[in-house]
Amino acid sequence: MRFLCLVFLFACGSESKAPSPADGPVELTEKGRAYLEIADLKDGYDDNQVSKCIACGFGMEGEPAHIIEVEGYGLHMCAAGCKADFEKKLNANLNAMAK
Repeated sequence: MRFLCLVFLFACGSESKAPSPADGPVELTEKGRAYLEIADLKDGYDDNQVSKCIACGFGMEGEPAHIIEVEGYGLHMCAAGCKADFEKKLNANLNAMAK
């Protein structure tokens, strides 16, 4: 888990010209869905918008320009590079964070 956080921490400041597609349809586990519900409430609102960057451990504010849509939730990422890196293995990243 620490390695995953460190990888995304360094990726957050980088810019990416062409975002990579997600790794197929999102297939969240039950824990993954529960994690999104908890992440949604981190800003104090139950609005299906995760306003802090999930890839950076919620340490940075997400930007509206870098949103990933997942099962009705908007995940605001802090930078284009962070979004692209997280999307490359979206299923694996979300399910790993839920453990």
